[in-house]
Amino acid sequence: MIARLQLEGTASRLTSRLNDARALIGLICNKIFLVTSMAGQGKTNFVCDLVENQFRLFEIPCLFIPARQLNGFAPGTRLFNYIAHNRYAPDGTKLHDYLALFDQVAHDVEKPFVILIDGINEVTDLTSFNEELKAFCSAVCQYDCIKLVITCRSEFFDERFATMLDEPFAAHIHRVNDLRSEMTDLSKARLLNAYLAHFRIKGSRQGQAKAFLENDLLLLRIFCERYEGSDVGYVTDIYKGDLFVDYLRKKIGSFPLQHQAKAQPTLFKIAASMLAADDFSKLSVRDFSAEEQEIVRRFVEDDVILRREVDSGGLAAVGDLAISFTYDELRDFTIAYQLVGRAAAGHAQALTEMLARLPSRPVYEGVYRYAYLLARNANDTAAIAACEAAPNFTEHFSLNVRLLPPSVQTSEDVAHVKGILADAGASRRWPRVALFLLHRRNAADLLNIAILIGHLNDLEDAEHATFIRAIFGGDRDYDALAWRQSINELVADVGEDEGGRGLVRYSPQWLAFFLHAAAHAGWLERERTSSLFQDAGDAVNCAAALVLVGPARATAVQILLADIAASAGAIA
Repeated sequence: MIARLQLEGTASRLTSRLNDARALIGLICNKIFLVTSMAGQGKTNFVCDLVENQFRLFEIPCLFIPARQLNGFAPGTRLFNYIAHNRYAPDGTKLHDYLALFDQVAHDVEKPFVILIDGINEVTDLTSFNEELKAFCSAVCQYDCIKLVITCRSEFFDERFATMLDEPFAAHIHRVNDLRSEMTDLSKARLLNAYLAHFRIKGSRQGQAKAFLENDLLLLRIFCERYEGSDVGYVTDIYKGDLFVDYLRKKIGSFPLQHQAKAQPTLFKIAASMLAADDFSKLSVRDFSAEEQEIVRRFVEDDVILRREVDSGGLAAVGDLAISFTYDELRDFTIAYQLVGRAAAGHAQALTEMLARLPSRPVYEGVYRYAYLLARNANDTAAIAACEAAPNFTEHFSLNVRLLPPSVQTSEDVAHVKGILADAGASRRWPRVALFLLHRRNAADLLNIAILIGHLNDLEDAEHATFIRAIFGGDRDYDALAWRQSINELVADVGEDEGGRGLVRYSPQWLAFFLHAAAHAGWLERERTSSLFQDAGDAVNCAAALVLVGPARATAVQILLADIAASAGAIA
């Protein structure tokens, strides 16, 4: 039986590896690799990296076609003409002349010939290009050693190119709907480092700043373009409002001089038009002046600020350009910036009325956030009053307090934070505020972890347990004791040696919070906590943490402190 189990286990692992290998073989046997995702999600970076760091390294022959450049050729034969006009292309009278050549090259080097078409949504006449692209795909599939990589924005593909999936060659298509969802944590870290190296950005990114950049490719692109060639130092937080201002200033500064003065008013006109039309997903700029339309096209060029949208089709759409903001937060920021600017000019009532009108709209939360942050940064009392008079201000404050830079924090903010922590009916807000304070360990900031430790120290037994449960629990937990399991896992994580550093790697304030949490862990985990502090000996940070928690009123905390003291006494 033992031998049989060992053989079955080995065979099972082997079968799993063989199935993985078969899946990979099936993947590479596809002729067409289709990548569709929203704007700014890394499609172009992906194919450029594929060419630069994969095809070049393994000497795989390829042809890269930026679809935007196809607009310079006559509809119907754009792909053929682009290939024929390549400086290295021999004379050919039809598409198959070139495909046969590519196939022969592939046979000669014994590697596939790959054609990459990046951004087919950027071709102006999508209807005619759809038919041309289908004919091109059908032709490629007739050659054994040619493969095709195509990228397209999701909404354009679904609206204009989805019929490709009904063609006979569709059986040879492998589609990736979202590149980012296919990325591992290691891939994200490599992508972040590659971006920073490409844009020559020096410095250290830690904590929330690193997480923001790894998980938001558009924000990463904006950050890198803003700080290109700079040393950003030690970055732990990214304040998006400041980043957007600097990025827009830099982008507008790259425009021809005759367009720079009109660029910001054009963005504001787009924002005002969306507000007036009550449509924030698409806007026609048909009625914009020629100069404004040229500025819009410059913003659309790199798909970071504005992006082209699918037109409605038909005669009415001829010559029209429908656009939207690529990054929803940048759209909300632009709307808020305009509203706060008007408030500063003596029109605070307009901001008040707009905030009263928007709650049912999808832009409300973002517009409110940036209006409040911009008003606070500018210390605009009229705009601040308009924001604080909005319905449910406390909820908005709990969501956005983490975005308030230390330079604008006031004693009123401290009072708001303490009020939220003390409000027994606001338990859903406690985790937001508590986790924000937990990461603010600079005593020079008005809003810092000392507020959280002081609040925990003042809580009696039942209140203390309720608060810790709210921090570590979740609304969707089916197990009533799941929050205790989360604390147990925290103790296990802290107990990892991490190169022999033990508790020394933590700040006193964080360890004080850890003690408050560990007081509600299981018996073994509480024993483990006592052992950790015992092993730390006279470490300064541990001693300081015990002093910080000393005034705690909760019995569970005092019992844990007594256990730690007893362990230390026994050792002595």
